[in-house]
Amino acid sequence: MKKQGKRHVKRVVKLSMILLGCISLIALTACSKKTNFTSIQDYVDAGGYIYTDVPQSATDIQYYLEDSMLVHTSAISYVVSDEEEYDTFMESIKDDVLGVYEDSPYTPSPQWESYCTSENTTYTEEELEEMAYVEEHYSEMNYEEILSMTDHKFGFYASYGAKVKDYTNMKYTLAEFPSSDFFKSVEEGSIENYTILYYYPTLSGSTTCGFIVDEENRKFIAFYRATIK
Repeated sequence: MKKQGKRHVKRVVKLSMILLGCISLIALTACSKKTNFTSIQDYVDAGGYIYTDVPQSATDIQYYLEDSMLVHTSAISYVVSDEEEYDTFMESIKDDVLGVYEDSPYTPSPQWESYCTSENTTYTEEELEEMAYVEEHYSEMNYEEILSMTDHKFGFYASYGAKVKDYTNMKYTLAEFPSSDFFKSVEEGSIENYTILYYYPTLSGSTTCGFIVDEENRKFIAFYRATIK
């Protein structure tokens, strides 16, 4: 009788541990997803990432926010239709990303130097000349001039000027642009031809974020993703 009692206790303990493990797993994997917010501020207050202040005239705003104990993901897209405001906004982003400040000793470093060797990428003589020119004169150039000379694979500082597709199918996978489905919540089409304005890859960490634009349609997407390692 005592042996049966011990076996029963062990069985109960084992089942309790299994049940507790299942509950813990459910709690960890359960997540909330939200695509509707009353305002940009509401989205930010909920943990949404915007990279920089969204212009007041922005339209077609779409949101995505996913939160769980394992992952936090947010994305926002919007359109800046007015040409003058778009130019002003793009110029402010260029200044922010490239750190262009008067009398500043800071000089952005080109991404093509970081990845071209590992990717066996070769550049034409004209491309190399453009790269060298941008490195020397970026502080005197407007955003359109810089983007016209940094659209070679991998872009300038923080991947500025590259296309999203340049950061896919890379040999160095830790620098790969995220291909998660959450982009579909804020962009119905492909993002591969979007221009990168700022990109922070995962590398050896657990966080990635970025700011990209469809130059033709003046549509911006800011995203952030953090996971527990």
